[in-house]
Amino acid sequence: MMKRLHIAFCTAVLVMLGTMGQGQVMAQDLESPTTDLVLFFSNIDQPPVETPAPDTLIVTERSGPVTVTTEISSGEVSGNIETDRSLPGATLILTVKLLSLTEFTISGVITFDDAQNSTIKFESVGNGFFEEAPSIINGIPFLRGAYMARITEATGQFAGMVGVVTDNLWLDVSRPGLNNAIGFEVVTIRMAPSGF
Repeated sequence: MMKRLHIAFCTAVLVMLGTMGQGQVMAQDLESPTTDLVLFFSNIDQPPVETPAPDTLIVTERSGPVTVTTEISSGEVSGNIETDRSLPGATLILTVKLLSLTEFTISGVITFDDAQNSTIKFESVGNGFFEEAPSIINGIPFLRGAYMARITEATGQFAGMVGVVTDNLWLDVSRPGLNNAIGFEVVTIRMAPSGF
C-alpha cells in the first residue's frame, strides 16, 4: 500500500511539474535528485590570452543560452523535465596543464550571466586526453579531446551543490600552436545538493 501511495505521489509531482510553463522552473525550486546543465562554449570571439608557462594554457570561452534538465527518480517512477533557463549565457575560464602531447589536467570556473553571478568551479579527475592526430572535418583539422572533473565550489543559485563536469571538445588546429586553436566544447554538468 505504501509503495502505491509513494508512486502515486511521485506521479502527481511529475504531472504538476509537467504542467508548469516553459522557463518558469528554476533548479532551486525543484525537490529533485539531480540538475543537469548542458552548455556549448567557444572561444571564436574571444581574444587570445598569454600563457603563463610553456606547458600551461589559459582559455576564455563564451556560451549561448543554457539548457537545464531535471531528473526525478523514485523506485519505478522517473521522469525528465527540460526547460529554458533564464540565463543568457556564461563565461568559462580554463587553466590547462599539458602533461604530454595527448594528456592534460584542467581546472576551471564557469560564471553565469544571472543576477547572482553564480559560479561553478571544478578540477579534473585523472587526466584529460587529446587524440594523437587531428580529424579532418570539412577540410579543417580538428583535434578532439575530453575530460571529467569534479565540482569543488558552487555559488549563487547553485550554492551547496556538488557534482561532476564532463567536457567533449574540438580544437580547430589549422593555425600553429594550441594557444591559437579555436575551441568548441559541449560541457555537461550534473549536480545534486550536498549530502543528497
